[in-house]
Amino acid sequence: WENNNIRRIGRVTNSSLALINHSCDPNYRRVSDGVTTYGFACKPIGKGKEISDIYCKPFGSAPLQDRHRYLQKYNFKCECPACTNNWPDLAGLPSSLEGLPAKLYCQPANKIESQAKRIQRAEENFTKISNKRDSTPVEIINSIVTVLEEVHKLVRQPHQMIVYWENQLHQALLNAHSARVNTISSGNSLVTW
Repeated sequence: WENNNIRRIGRVTNSSLALINHSCDPNYRRVSDGVTTYGFACKPIGKGKEISDIYCKPFGSAPLQDRHRYLQKYNFKCECPACTNNWPDLAGLPSSLEGLPAKLYCQPANKIESQAKRIQRAEENFTKISNKRDSTPVEIINSIVTVLEEVHKLVRQPHQMIVYWENQLHQALLNAHSARVNTISSGNSLVTW
């Protein structure tokens, strides 16, 4: 802190968490609150599967070349599925649940419609919970997890809904567990601390 300006002097590395490998489509995310770091799965992780964190922007928000340029400082070339298959960013991903190539579905053709309806009901429940004035962060997080579970039962990456709901989960967990920000608005003034 110099002359009322914050000056970054370093970064903290947790020696245990630093052992988790990178993927541009991670299955694990973290949220820090002071000296405590919470880790959580942001997608299903099967028995024996590697847990992967993210060291750069995820594939949905940064093109392959930008991610690889950023990762050069870690002295490795990412070979995750998003990189080896050059998945597009969010705007280029499929957003519909219908009419996808068969390889993007986790369900047989005769079950796609019923699973899509389960996703729709889960999204409606999330909207209902998030619009309630007295919803708790846990209720919101649980409703997002339900949507994500239903989406993962129907489609595989790369898909816009997976990216969107994983980001919603991360944001909800940041809101629930990271440094708190309070805002008061009065007329034309907005105070955040």
